[in-house]
Amino acid sequence: MIPTSGEEEQVSSMHSHTEKTGHHITATDICTLMLYGKYTTWKEHYVYSKKYLST
Repeated sequence: MIPTSGEEEQVSSMHSHTEKTGHHITATDICTLMLYGKYTTWKEHYVYSKKYLST
């Protein structure tokens, strides 16, 4: 996961999926966000692929 805004407070993050992992956000992505989200200041997380963007 890559933080995408601000050095002091990171309000969003993102990562990408390839053809191999599929075009949609996965259950693993959701579980990771639920597990580690409380340790961040993120308000949003973006998962993008060649075809789709999930927020």
